[in-house]
Amino acid sequence: MGADIDAATVAHAAAKYAPARFVEASLERLPFEDGSFDLVVSFETIEHVADSDAALAELRRVLAPDGTLLISTPNAARYLVDNEFHTREFTAAEFATLLATRFDDVELLQQQNWLASMVLGPAQARVADGGTRLELDLYKLAGIEPGGELYTVAICGPRPPVPPRDVAVAGDVHEAHELAQRVLGADRTAREWRARAGTAERNLAEWERRATEAERQQSAWEERAAEAERVQQAWQERATEAERQADELRARLMREKDYPVIPVFLPGPRPELPTFINRQSISFEHLSDDELRHILGCFFPDRCPANWRRQGAAE
Repeated sequence: MGADIDAATVAHAAAKYAPARFVEASLERLPFEDGSFDLVVSFETIEHVADSDAALAELRRVLAPDGTLLISTPNAARYLVDNEFHTREFTAAEFATLLATRFDDVELLQQQNWLASMVLGPAQARVADGGTRLELDLYKLAGIEPGGELYTVAICGPRPPVPPRDVAVAGDVHEAHELAQRVLGADRTAREWRARAGTAERNLAEWERRATEAERQQSAWEERAAEAERVQQAWQERATEAERQADELRARLMREKDYPVIPVFLPGPRPELPTFINRQSISFEHLSDDELRHILGCFFPDRCPANWRRQGAAE
C-alpha cells in the first residue's frame, strides 16, 4: 500500500508497480485505520509538510504497537540544494528530537554520497537493475562523523528481527559529472556575486561621497542664507532709523511752519534788518522773553532797550 498527495504520481506508481495499491492522500491525514501496518516507510517526505508533528503523529497512529517506522530526511546542516518544496528542514539533532516525541526507541543511520571507483569483471560491470547484489570488497578513503551526513535515516520502534545491513548503491558516472557542473556553476555564480558586490560597494562609496558633498554645499548655502538674512536685518534697521529721522524732521518742519509770525517793535526809527531776516518769516513764539531779548540784542545791540515789548498777533 502506498500514498502520495500528487494524483499523477499515484497513477504512475499504480501502473508501474501493480498489483501494489496506491491512494491519493496527505501525510497529515492518512486514510487508514489505527494500527494498520507493521512497517511504514517514509523517505524524504516529512520536510515537505507544513505540520511535521501532525505528520509524525499520523505515521505513529497507523503503525501497529510493535511496528517499525523507517523514515529519512535531508540533513539541513549539509544539504546544499535550495528546494522550493521543502517547508521545514531538520538537522540530524533536530530530527532525532522530533522523533523522540512519538517513539521511545530511535536509532539514527547516516546516508552519504561517496565517489567510488570499481574494478569489475564484465558480468558485474554490466549489472544495472538495482536489485542484483555484487560480490566485491569495498574500501573507503573518506569518512564522516554522525551529524555530518547528507541524509539522516531513522529506525523508530522495536528493532526488526533481522538487523539491517550496511548497503551501498552505485550510480552512473554522469551523476559525478552533473555534480561537478553544479559545483562549477556555483563557483561562477559566486564570482559573479562577488563582482556585483564589489561594484555595489564602489557605487555605495561614490554615493556616500556625493551625499557628503551635497551636505557640504547645503551647509554653505545655509550659511550664505543666514548671512543674507543678517544683512537684510541690518538694512531694515537702517531703513527704519532713516524713516524715524525723516518723520522727526518732517514734524519739526511742520511745527515751525505752523508758528504765527509775531512782529517785534523797537523804539526809534525802523532799522535795516539782516538779510536772512528779510528773506524769511521768523517765528519767535516758542522762545521765552529772555531768549528773545538775547537774540534781539545780538542783532541790534544799540537799539534794544530793556523796555521792549512783544505785541500779539491779534493786535
